[in-house]
Amino acid sequence: MSGPRKGAGLFARRSMSPWLLLVPAFVSLGAVSVYPILNGLWLSLTNTSLVTQENDFVGLANYGLLWNDTLFWNAWRHTLVFTLVSTLAETMLGLAMALLLYEPFRGRAIVRAAMLVPWAMPTVVTSKMFGWLFDGQHGLVNYLLLQAGLIDANVNWYGSVDNALGTIIFADVWKTTPFMALLLLAGLHTIPILDPAVRLRLDADHRHVRDGSLHRARLRHLRGAPDAEGGMNETRPVLHSLVLYLGGALILLWSGGPFVWQLSTSFQLDRELTAGTPTFFPDPFTWEHYRNIFVEKQFQDYVVNSIIVAGLTTLVCLFIGALAAFALSRLDIKGRFGVLGLILSISMFPQIALVGPLYLVASTFGLLDTFTGLVITYVALGLPLVTWVLFGYFETLPREIDEAARMDGVTTLGLLFRIILPMSLPSLVTTGLLAFIAAWNEFMFALAFTSTPDHQTIPVGIANFTNLYYVPWGDIAAASVVVTVPLIALVLVFQRHIIEGLTQGGVKE
Repeated sequence: MSGPRKGAGLFARRSMSPWLLLVPAFVSLGAVSVYPILNGLWLSLTNTSLVTQENDFVGLANYGLLWNDTLFWNAWRHTLVFTLVSTLAETMLGLAMALLLYEPFRGRAIVRAAMLVPWAMPTVVTSKMFGWLFDGQHGLVNYLLLQAGLIDANVNWYGSVDNALGTIIFADVWKTTPFMALLLLAGLHTIPILDPAVRLRLDADHRHVRDGSLHRARLRHLRGAPDAEGGMNETRPVLHSLVLYLGGALILLWSGGPFVWQLSTSFQLDRELTAGTPTFFPDPFTWEHYRNIFVEKQFQDYVVNSIIVAGLTTLVCLFIGALAAFALSRLDIKGRFGVLGLILSISMFPQIALVGPLYLVASTFGLLDTFTGLVITYVALGLPLVTWVLFGYFETLPREIDEAARMDGVTTLGLLFRIILPMSLPSLVTTGLLAFIAAWNEFMFALAFTSTPDHQTIPVGIANFTNLYYVPWGDIAAASVVVTVPLIALVLVFQRHIIEGLTQGGVKE
């Protein structure tokens, strides 16, 4: 085997290149995640205030205040209930969807595409949409429940803690379940016995074994004995198809129903929205709300800002994530799974805990109300997931590729950019979409770090539609449609790559 070519540089030496490839990821995560987390721990031991400019060490005094704060414990209890109930519901519904979509049936591609609509929809849009659906006076939910006779009067869904918590859980389950189903569907593809080729072989073996049983059954039939198996076998395919198509219809209704209502709302006049009888068919049909958001509210500025931020975030995430995933997957790093676990563990910290420390850092370096500040933050937030998905895909590629490349004198970076990445198109599409959608939908940091429309993104723009005295449901619906349709189009076009990127390798023998 020939060694690396002379002049290939530092990256041609396997003993050093792995850690050098990890440096960009470590710097990004350290600056945006690790440092703010540690700084946040320090701030919790002080009385730091942006108003009074105090910064004195107070020890555990802040924790003592929390311990005796009933509001904190109420919030903790509500968070626990929300987490447990929503996670259980999302797992059960996601598994049911995954099992159904694993089976081949006519129209499966349409159902699978519709299932991804909630996942692609920005969280702010989801919250506004369900706020309108559960509106106490004019919401569709109250109308349907009244028509079904399940309630006698309109329910004020936000008038009590339990009702409000229930609506929040429902909205979260609606949005998150499709992605859970996608991950579980990817897992089903890795189970050998569920592979179509394996099932065909098992069916063939079963038919050979069954031939003897059928012969004995015919003899019993000729003798007048009942044949119970025949009727059951004839019923099973019909029942199986019925379950598949009924399940597919329910997924379509679950995934697309709320968005169709939002789409209908965007074409209705304000007076029709408060008329008391909700309808899916606008009469008269109007473009008024779309004119309002683009002419009066300059919504196109928010769209351009989001494209810039999400696009740059995606490119940087893919570049840094590919370097890190390649180093951890294809090169010799001791404790590589520990390093990967460390990268993933950073994403487990609540983002709300990073807002305060990161705000101080961004203020210090003049990054507030800039695209640069948002992109740097979003890259660090999306990097763990991008690295994980690419790492899993790179692991499936045959090691013989590396050996052949080394024999031809290909350097480490040459192996990555000339061989591995071109073979990893499905995974790159998947991770690119994940990074783009996450940056496109992010709200909390955009709200905290930007203060003018020149740099605010779509979620902040939609949130600003609402004022103290009036909620423009029609304008919000129109903005929601404008924001969501491009994401849905991307998911529809690349849905096959999304599945392949999570489940398959790049080499077919």
